[in-house]
Amino acid sequence: MVFGEVNRMYEKIKEEIIKHEGKINKIYKDHLGNATFGVGHLVLPTDDLQEGVEYDDAKIMEFFER
Repeated sequence: MVFGEVNRMYEKIKEEIIKHEGKINKIYKDHLGNATFGVGHLVLPTDDLQEGVEYDDAKIMEFFER
């Protein structure tokens, strides 16, 4: 498999995850009451994110790519 093909597959999978999970630019509570951000990212104390702040897509993708 060539690198370009793997990269395209990776991008397609990311798109599908975002489509399924949704993308929310603020911290919200998930169905279990956990603070969550972006594309289903569980907010950790070390994340340095604040409730009530609306983050841009670049920040969301930074956490999504971790």
